[in-house]
Order: sequence, then C-alpha cells, then structure tokens
Amino acid sequence: MKSPTNDTHLGLFAIRVWPVLALAVFAQPAGAEINVRDYGAKGDNVTDDTASIRAAVAAAQRAYTLTRSSVPGGHGGIPTRPEIVFPSGRYLVTEAIYIAGGVVRGKGEALLIQKHPDKDLITSQNAWRMTISGLTFVGGRNQLQLSNANDDGGFIQISECRFYGAAAVAVVMGKGSNSTQLKIRDCVFVEPEQALVSYTDETNVTDCWITSSRKMKNKAVIENRGGRMVLEKILGVPRVNGTDQRWIDVYFGNLTCRNFRFGGEGGGFTPVVNFVKYIPEPASFGLGPSIVLEGCQIYAGGNSRRRCAVSCEEIPNGITMRECALSVPAVHLSDRIDLQTYFLGARSSMLHFRLRQNRSDRQYDLPRRLQQPIVGKPTK
Repeated sequence: MKSPTNDTHLGLFAIRVWPVLALAVFAQPAGAEINVRDYGAKGDNVTDDTASIRAAVAAAQRAYTLTRSSVPGGHGGIPTRPEIVFPSGRYLVTEAIYIAGGVVRGKGEALLIQKHPDKDLITSQNAWRMTISGLTFVGGRNQLQLSNANDDGGFIQISECRFYGAAAVAVVMGKGSNSTQLKIRDCVFVEPEQALVSYTDETNVTDCWITSSRKMKNKAVIENRGGRMVLEKILGVPRVNGTDQRWIDVYFGNLTCRNFRFGGEGGGFTPVVNFVKYIPEPASFGLGPSIVLEGCQIYAGGNSRRRCAVSCEEIPNGITMRECALSVPAVHLSDRIDLQTYFLGARSSMLHFRLRQNRSDRQYDLPRRLQQPIVGKPTK
C-alpha cells in the first residue's frame, strides 16, 4: 500500500503532495458548500445537467487543499474542500460525473438520473476520503464506480442513499483499493443487477434494504473480492427466476453476516457461495478465510442447484453458523471436492467448522468429513 502524498493532479483530479508541513492552496476562495443550482443545473428531469454539475465539481476542486500535518496519524495529509450539494430535484445526466473526493450530499430528495443504461453515474479513481449521503441514483450502468491506487488511510462512507435499477452494479469499490474502509449504512437498493462489488480490505454494510433484480442470472447480489466484509441488519427481498442466483459470492477474505434476512419470497435463493480455498500455515498466519452467519433467516428453495445456506466450490478455513433459522441444509460441498485428500498438509487447529443453536423443522448437520477433517502430511 502507499500513502497518497507522492504526486499531483490538477483539474478534476485529487491533488497529492510531497510530505512537507503544508502545501498547494488554490487562491480562489470558496464557502462551506457549492450548490449545483448556482452553476446552472435545473433538476427538472428534462434539461441535461451534465455540464452544470461538472462545473460545480470543478469549482469545489479548485478550492481543494491537502495539508501535510504534524498531527499524529496525519500521514496521508488532511484534505479540505467545500461540499457539493444537490437540492431536491431530478438531475438528468448523459455522461458520467467524475468527482475526485470530498463530501457530496443531497438535500430533501435529490435524484441523479443517468439517461443511458451503458454509462456510469458517478466515478472516481481517486476516491480516498469521500462521503456521499442523501442522494438517489437512478439508472445507468455502475451508479458509484469508485477506486483508488491502494492509498493508505482510505475511508469511504455512503449513507442514506437510494439506488434504483443499475444495469450493472450499484456500488463498486474497484480493484486495487485494498487499503480502504468502505462503510455503507441506511441505504436502499432496488433491483440492481448487482448491489455491491468490493475489493477493499474492510467493507461494512449495515441497516440496508436490498431487493435483487428479476433479470439477475447465475451470479450474486454482492461480491466480496477484498478482505473482511461484515453485513449486519440487512433485509433482503429476492426476485427468484430459477437460475443459479445467490446473495453473496466470496472470492477472497472473510465474510460475517449478522441478522441478515435472506428472504423467502419465491422460495428465496442461496445466501453464500464460497470460491476461496483454505490457506495453510504459515501463509495464513494462523487465520485464513472464514464464513460466519449469525442470527440470520435463511431460505434457498428457489435455487435448485444450491438449496443450502453455504455452498462451497472451495472450502475456507472456517464456517460457523449460529442462532440462525434454517429452511435448507446448512452446508453443501461441490462434488469436485474430495475430502479424503482436500486438507492433507493442513493442521486441525487451522480448521473450524461448527453449527450451534440453529432452528429448523428438521436436523441439519455438517457434512461428516467436515466434522472431523482428514488432515496430515500429504503422501508422496
């Protein structure tokens, strides 16, 4: 990872500075906020507001400063810039709006509408310290397409937003954004093709309502491709179409779900599919990927291929399921997995698979070979 202090970009791009006490302050003064209406945006759902919004964003960026401070922990610099404000209205755009960072906020109920389903809404390749709140995003491909260059100390907060009908993904925190924490709270996702794809080291989603797209086929609503992902107090409403649909795909790292209602409308579909293989010591440092489901309502009758809570294409270091309500078996393993040899080379202390205090109309146990995995040195 690297600290965002080693280069400088002008215009709409974030300024990054060399590590000195204070640097680069644009001369143009600015108030606490920049209102997109003051730059010509109409918000009438008829006028193309793309150019006006870009002008407002450029004005905020001209007022941007990044100060290297002697304050402990200020290693990434301390940014300052006015917030960008969208008063209540319907702002129609025809191109993506690039915003380097800072605070972007809607007042009242402000809608940002992308006219073209193959174009993004808001993008940033320098999303480092960024807050987005109170906005409604409608249409387009990716509605928030964000990333950074593994900039140390990254923190992205998205709150009280609504996402309607993304043709691809509502929120993307893209590849390379490892050293970033992404926090999403109090948001609504209405029929996006996918709600979230995250490559960050830490992703936290809480107090959200999500309904999947009727068109989503053979994929997941959420993808964890980064480090740890924690999903809490989520109400999920599935639109079941009979394909291999699932709520969360795990391609890397750890997943924890607490009080997630994996809804049963249409029979529901699979909560979790795991694609990441356990990591043997010393590479895992005694840890390795894991899946924890706690206090969840679990339905998966609408996915005939994966009628289970956790479907394993690969087996992680740990699976724990406790105090969940189950309508399907807890864990299913791919037929490709040979548990006679799968864990050879591992130690039993590296592996942890447990079901505790779950509720169901029948007894669901772990696959027998997960209860006592065969471990030891591989035979030559």
